[in-house]
Amino acid sequence: MGLQSGVRTYAYPAAGTAQPHTVRSVTTAGPGVSARCQPRRKYPQELRERAVRMVFEIRQRTGQAPGAIARVADQLGVHREALRGWVRQAEIDDKQRPGTSSADAQRIAELEREVRELRRANEILKAAALDSDDQRNAASGWVDRGSDGSAGNVGRDERRLVAAVARR
Repeated sequence: MGLQSGVRTYAYPAAGTAQPHTVRSVTTAGPGVSARCQPRRKYPQELRERAVRMVFEIRQRTGQAPGAIARVADQLGVHREALRGWVRQAEIDDKQRPGTSSADAQRIAELEREVRELRRANEILKAAALDSDDQRNAASGWVDRGSDGSAGNVGRDERRLVAAVARR
C-alpha cells in the first residue's frame, strides 16, 4: 500500500493466489483521512446535462447498450452512481420511467415549507390569543386553574414567543 500526494493505492490478491492483480486508487483529503470524510462533490449543471445527453446518444446509437453510463462516467471523470441518478431522473422527467419529476419534487418541497410556516404562525396566534385571555382575566382578578392546579394556559416560552412577534 503506497501513499503519494493524497492518493492511496490498494492491491487486492486474485482468488486463490497471493499475487496482487487489481489496483484501486482512492483519493483522500490527506494522510490518515478516509475518502468518506471528504465533502460531497457538486458537479456543475452543464456537466450533468452533457453527461446525460451523451448517455442517451450512446443508447440510441447502440440500442440500450449496457455500459453506456460507465463509459461516459469514465470519459467525463464523474462518479458512475451520480451519473446513473442523473440519467434516472432525466428518464422520469421525460416520462420514460415512473416516479416524481424534478418539477413536482420542487413544488412539493415549496408546499411543505409553506405548511411548516403556516403551522408556526398558527402556534403563535394561538399563544397570543391565550395570552390576551390571561391578561383580560388577570385584569378582572380571575385566574384560570388547569387540571393540575397551575395558573394560566400559556407557558413562559410561549409568552416570550408572543412578545417577540409583537415587537416586529
